[in-house]
Amino acid sequence: MQTPESNDDKSRSTRKGAGSTIGFRLNPAELRQLSAMAESEGVSVHEMARRLVLGGLRAGAGGAGAEVVTELIGALRRDLAVVTEAVLVLGRTLSPEEAKRFVAEKFD
Repeated sequence: MQTPESNDDKSRSTRKGAGSTIGFRLNPAELRQLSAMAESEGVSVHEMARRLVLGGLRAGAGGAGAEVVTELIGALRRDLAVVTEAVLVLGRTLSPEEAKRFVAEKFD
C-alpha cells in the first residue's frame, strides 16, 4: 500500500532544484518606492524585490546590502537626470528651463 506524499515531498519531486517562495508586506510608501525602482528597470515589482533581496544576501548579513543597493540606485537616478537634461538641451529638444522642469517631474 502506497502512502500519500506530503506537500513538501510532492513539491520536491515535481520541481527538482526549485527554490522556495517567500512573501512579505510593505507599507504604501515602500511599495511606491519599489514600484518606481521596478519601473525604471523595466521589470515587475516581484522581480525588483527579488533582485534587492539577492543583492542584500550577496552583500553580506544585515540590512547594509539593501541600503547599498538603494544608495547606488539613487546615484544612478541622479546621474540619469543630469544626462537627460543635457541631452534635451544639447539636442535642442527643449529649452534649458523646459528641460529642468521635465527632469524635475520625471525624476523627483
